[in-house]
Amino acid sequence: MHCTVGAKNKVVAQHFKMINKNQKDSKNVAQVVKLLLLGAEESGKSTTFKQMKIIHEDSYLEEECWQYHAVLCSNTIQSIMAIVKAMGNLQINFTNPSCIDEARD
Repeated sequence: MHCTVGAKNKVVAQHFKMINKNQKDSKNVAQVVKLLLLGAEESGKSTTFKQMKIIHEDSYLEEECWQYHAVLCSNTIQSIMAIVKAMGNLQINFTNPSCIDEARD
C-alpha cells in the first residue's frame, strides 16, 4: 500500500511541475514582442532595427562590431569626399589654407 501512495505522490508532483512549467512558459511568451518592419527600399528599416538592438540589448558583440567597421570607414570617407566636392561647387573656402592640398589628395 505504501508503494502505491508513493507512486501517486510522484505522479501528482510531476503534474504540478508541468503546470508550473507551463505557467512560466506562458509568462515568457506573453513578454515576447514581435515587430514587423515594412517599408520601401532604403527607407531605414535596418537602421531602426540596429538602433533598437543597441538600446534594448547589450549592444553588439565584438565580432559584429568588426563586421560594421569597414562599412563605417567607407561611409565616412565617401561623406568627406562629397563634402569637399560640394565645397568646391558651392565656392566655400577652407578656413585653413593647408587643408586645400590635403583635400586634393
